[in-house]
Amino acid sequence: MLPIPYSLGAVEALCSYWNMPYNYMPRFDSADCCNMNFSPILGDHAWKGTFISMLLWPKEHNVVIREPKRQTYCSYLIRIGLTVDFNSNTSLVIYDSANNRTFGICLQRYEENAKRLVRRIERNPNFASNPLFAPVILAGIMVHSLKHTSAQDYATGVNIESALGYWSSEPRNREEQDLDFMEMIQSVNSLSIKMANADYVLSDMIHSLDFLNEQLLQWPKGPAALISIELLEQARWLRDLTQNWMTASARTKGSVQSLTQTVSL
Repeated sequence: MLPIPYSLGAVEALCSYWNMPYNYMPRFDSADCCNMNFSPILGDHAWKGTFISMLLWPKEHNVVIREPKRQTYCSYLIRIGLTVDFNSNTSLVIYDSANNRTFGICLQRYEENAKRLVRRIERNPNFASNPLFAPVILAGIMVHSLKHTSAQDYATGVNIESALGYWSSEPRNREEQDLDFMEMIQSVNSLSIKMANADYVLSDMIHSLDFLNEQLLQWPKGPAALISIELLEQARWLRDLTQNWMTASARTKGSVQSLTQTVSL
């Protein structure tokens, strides 16, 4: 049984009144988050459903660790199960095209993101007639969060390169530089792990945005169709922005490989 943030009564009400299948309800700690369409009511083509999941950068759980006697620190970490959480924002949208009605659940990890979503919807009530307005807003929130983190990682890589003299046009003797190579090695290794995470998270975001673009092209066909054009432009811009940071991440990843060889000399 996967943990879900709803009572049994709420689940029954969502299934009865909004035709939300239990298996598709957004939930925490689910390992099978994906992007897909489904039929809320089998045989009724007026009802459509879509599930969209977008990853955030992982964060380590805050755990206070005290190493017991006669036990290595590493083995203790393995025993207690130190975990890294790839936070995800999930959206479930049900659309009744016959009556132009939309029902949805957006499960957020951070309260501020939920507040930003509500503010955007309240400021643009006309766009709220489009069933995919909320997922587009969430995509924007997620991409700008990834942009901030990617920019920090890029700057970290450039700072390490600068400290090692890669950006200097004058020949320098590294033996005369006051550098802490042990700390430098740790910084490079840490950045290497971050780049591996970046590949995973940014690639996942590209897949989610591609899926969202496909849905904006397909539905709705009614009064909200014109709004889909502007939302589609926003989604395409978010994808291009994510692709740009994927390129920057690839550049940093290549730099890390060179830096690893340098600090190991």
